[in-house]
Amino acid sequence: MFIKPKKEQSKPKQPKSVKTGTMTPKNLKPNELMTSDEFMRLSRDYVLEHEKLTILSREYVIENGINWDDDSDIGFDYWGYRVCDLSADEEVLFTGLLYELQDDGSLWWYGYYEDGLETETNVRFYPSGEICEYSETGTHYQWYESGRIWKFFFRISATQYKLYKWYESGLLKEYSFRNKGTTLHDTYEWYENGEIKKYKSDDGSYCIKCIEYDEAGNITKCIDKTKNT
Repeated sequence: MFIKPKKEQSKPKQPKSVKTGTMTPKNLKPNELMTSDEFMRLSRDYVLEHEKLTILSREYVIENGINWDDDSDIGFDYWGYRVCDLSADEEVLFTGLLYELQDDGSLWWYGYYEDGLETETNVRFYPSGEICEYSETGTHYQWYESGRIWKFFFRISATQYKLYKWYESGLLKEYSFRNKGTTLHDTYEWYENGEIKKYKSDDGSYCIKCIEYDEAGNITKCIDKTKNT
């Protein structure tokens, strides 16, 4: 399962496209956004077997990386934003591989940094050793310890993305996206019984429209700045 870094990366299989803009929040059902087969292909076992993920061995990480806990010279800059090497008289933005170990000596996480910011492949593990999160440029997986998908994000282009989140039961919890030709970010949330919980549309900073529902389907909150009333 553990391999050395590779330059080539395969693109994740993208779920089918749904024309959400023509549907009202109450009519958009979570099971319409992804088939059971598409959901299965996002499980940890399937992804590790079929996708070309870059997973480093513990030995490789320790040999080539720096342990954040053991190196007191590694810290954040004055604003707490970028990782720096503080060994010199002035802050130097860190570039390289950082990691931390769990109490039993196994890997907790590791990640590459460039000029103080996370980049390339970053991986986090459960205490059991199972992979919890995996991210690379434009793609992020997060799994429950059972192996079921928890969160899946992929960037389609510089202005387009899709984000899915699930309950551990496997039912879709949240769907967010930004489509080509619009500046709005739309988010749908559902209760675990499949009923709509919340719909929100924003421009990245300000809420344009927000509707919240109780589990019976009644609207409990409504903000609509597209209307004058």
